[in-house]
Amino acid sequence: MMKKKFLAMVFVILTVSLVALSGCGNYGTFYFLTEAYELGLITQEDLLSIAYYCNGGTKNNEELMGEDYEPIPKEPLELSQATTKRICRAIADKKEKESLHNAKYTGNDFRIYGYYGKYGNGYAIWYDYYSDDPDLSEVTGFTSTWREVCGVMIFYNHFDKIEIYIDKE
Repeated sequence: MMKKKFLAMVFVILTVSLVALSGCGNYGTFYFLTEAYELGLITQEDLLSIAYYCNGGTKNNEELMGEDYEPIPKEPLELSQATTKRICRAIADKKEKESLHNAKYTGNDFRIYGYYGKYGNGYAIWYDYYSDDPDLSEVTGFTSTWREVCGVMIFYNHFDKIEIYIDKE
């Protein structure tokens, strides 16, 4: 009788531990810019600032931005090493979940190539698989293009991967 109670208790402890640990791999959530805007996670002013930093100025958004446009200051100005590592691990986690072939990734498999500011709780970033190649478009055949995102023009010279990352709370 005592052995059954002990085994039952061990089973309960293991079950609770596994349930608690199952969420540990979930680092946060990624949203495409349109999705983040439609969910109210970023505003049009946030989009304009992202476009300003991505485009290197007001080009193709002059009518929305005006002559004296000042983007929302980037705060932090650059991502810390700890934040970068956390986001790259979250990217790896996301890619593993999306993988059809049970691929395994680490944060070292990815790099944040562009950081366009923090808006609310979300970081505007462009990321991709790590590469030493300075011209990724040659590798993939990607053609640079202007895209309209909720009325704001953004120059995508690096794939269609500007996303908002929000840490798990």
